[in-house]
Amino acid sequence: MIQDPRDPGEAPGDFRFSEAAAVAVFQARHEALHLGTADVTPGHLALGVLKALPAEGRTRLLPDPAGYARLCRRLGAGTAAAPPIPEEVEYTAAARSAFATARAEAGPAEIEPLHLLVGALCHGDAATIAALEEAGLPLEAVRRRIGAGEGPVP
Repeated sequence: MIQDPRDPGEAPGDFRFSEAAAVAVFQARHEALHLGTADVTPGHLALGVLKALPAEGRTRLLPDPAGYARLCRRLGAGTAAAPPIPEEVEYTAAARSAFATARAEAGPAEIEPLHLLVGALCHGDAATIAALEEAGLPLEAVRRRIGAGEGPVP
């Protein structure tokens, strides 16, 4: 179990999260718990990334508010960030794979929120991937944003 995403826990020690990515991972934990599960999936990671972004960053990434609302509904959540819930969670094998992909995408740099979205798109279930793509976040578009140097907050 990973207590702090910057603390290796069960994850390899070379997971270096930026502050924005660490906040997104913690938000993913709250999203999972709020939705009634103690297992964080790539879908929860995607929700954590999107809900932890400042409103202007989320709008730049998903300009259509209705699209954001549809994405949240498809992933089983509301549009507001889930409240903090002080319980422990487990990361599913797919979520741990998403972390590994995010680390590979980041290379020697810190893992940023967009790297986590790439991981969620690579390891999410079909419903998660379809919801992200429908919202305008297909894998190659997210990778283009990273390549364009959009940084931690799109």
